[in-house]
Parts: sequence; C-alpha cells; structure tokens
Amino acid sequence: MRRAIIEGDVKLGDGIVLGEGVIIRSGAVIGDNVEIGPYTIIYGSARIGDNVKIGPQCIVGHPSKKELIGVDHSYTDPKLRSFVIEDAATVIGEDSVIRSGSVIYTHVVIGRGFNTGHNAIIREHTRIGERCLVGSNSVLNGYSKVGDRSRINTLVALPQSMIIGKGVFIAPMATFSDNKYSIPGYGNEGAVIEDFVRIGIGARILPGLRIGRGSIVGAAAVVTKDVPDKAIVVGNPARVYKYVSDEDLQKYIEAVMGWR
Repeated sequence: MRRAIIEGDVKLGDGIVLGEGVIIRSGAVIGDNVEIGPYTIIYGSARIGDNVKIGPQCIVGHPSKKELIGVDHSYTDPKLRSFVIEDAATVIGEDSVIRSGSVIYTHVVIGRGFNTGHNAIIREHTRIGERCLVGSNSVLNGYSKVGDRSRINTLVALPQSMIIGKGVFIAPMATFSDNKYSIPGYGNEGAVIEDFVRIGIGARILPGLRIGRGSIVGAAAVVTKDVPDKAIVVGNPARVYKYVSDEDLQKYIEAVMGWR
C-alpha cells in the first residue's frame, strides 16, 4: 500500500481520513472530519471545510491556465472582469461531497453543502453558492457565477461568462453557447439565467440571452431570443407556449428550498 504524502506546511484538522496514495501539497488547509479518497491530489491552494468527503483520483486546486502556461486571454477580457477571483485559492465549503475523478481549479469559491457527480470539472474564476450540484461529466469552463441551490445535471457544459441565479435546474445534456459567430475573440457572451428557472433535457441556449425568472425551457427547445419571466417556451425556434402560474412557481420554490 502506498502511504499518503504530506508535503511541507499543511494544516490538518481532527478526524482526517486519508486513502492510500493521497498527496497533499504544502500550504493546504483542511478542516475537521474530512475524508480524502485514494490517489487524490490536494494542491497548496486548497481550503477545505469541515465534514467534506472527496472521492478517489480527484484533483483539488489544479493550477489555472494562467498559472500553468503563463497566458490566459480571458483574464484580460473586459467582459469577464467581474468574474475574476484574485485570490488563488480553492475554497470548498463544509459538508460537501466531491465524487471520484473530479477536478477543481484554483480561483474557485464553492459554498457549503456542494455535491458533484463523477468526473465533474470546475475551471478557474468560478463562484458557486450553497447547496449546489454539478453532475457527472459536466464542465464549468470558468469565469462564471452560480447561485445558491442550483442544480447542473449530467453532461452539461457551461461556457465562460455564464450567470446562473439561485434555484435553477438544468437537466442533462442542455447546451449553451457564448460565441454567436464561432470566431476567436467574439465569445464570452454567455446567457443570464434568472432565479428559479427550469431548463429541460437537451435544450439549447444561444449566446447573450436572458432567461427570465421562474420560466421553463422545454426539452430540446432551441432558444434564440430572450425568455420573459414565467414563460414556458418550446420548439425550434422556441416560442412562448403559455405561462407558469403563481401556484406552480411557488410549489417549485418550496421544493428547491428543501433540497439537501
């Protein structure tokens, strides 16, 4: 069995459980009752809260693009300035679960009660609120914000510049674009998803759009223009089918507040 390796100045809380082959780099700070699975690497940027469980073969604190190769054009893009997290830390809130194969970069701040599926990737300059989910094989490409209690399910890829409100549900295989012309330099115009939006399986959201509070995007819908608050849109291109009732929206909000 390969023993865990703890390098240099690491702050470890009480009740830590380390799997075989774990590597913890100098500078890491790990709270109480944290479990780290076999062959996971914890970089020195990590700030891990109490009662966190990290599965096998994860990477926490992976160097950002700028730190790794010295160049990141997104960092200087004025459209992304508000997303930049200057502190080169990887903050994971207490009571979180990071499942096997997941990679979380530096310049990331994640609230308490966070969960990933397997092989989730969260890139630099991402803020995620409390009690959120990023599903298996989903990718957050950085420079984005996700509100409290939002769920990004399996096989979802978010481009840079996305803003997702609180209580948003994104079903598997929904896709988003931030570049209308697919030309380098024209991107970073992701959608704004307001609070308590529900997005169906396989929906496609084009760049620069605003999806209004409490709205629903139907399965496989192709959204080409802004969606009004509480509208239900379906089809290709998506059109308003009807509107969410106040009672239905309140029922959804109450369900969101019960998510654990």
